[in-house]
Amino acid sequence: PEPLHLLLCQGMAELCDNQQDVPLGPRCDLSLNKATCGDYSIHWCYDKQANSCAQFWYRGCGGNDNRFQKEVKCKKTCVLLRTGNLCCFYVHIYF
Repeated sequence: PEPLHLLLCQGMAELCDNQQDVPLGPRCDLSLNKATCGDYSIHWCYDKQANSCAQFWYRGCGGNDNRFQKEVKCKKTCVLLRTGNLCCFYVHIYF
């Protein structure tokens, strides 16, 4: 089943600068691993330094969990959003 996605905002925008204080998923801490096979398809990975999702050519097998088929899934899983004085991130609830 698909999780419920809640956008949680905290009243300190500085939290977006110090990602250790924000509970992102474990896959967001992984470095990009393009995998090893010869099949190529476009996927998305989270770049922690830039706090953004980037496109890359996934090679079809192997790699790690820092790989998303859609940009929106990458953003909802990993990206911190700064809105005015708030730092926001998605929380995923599984039933």
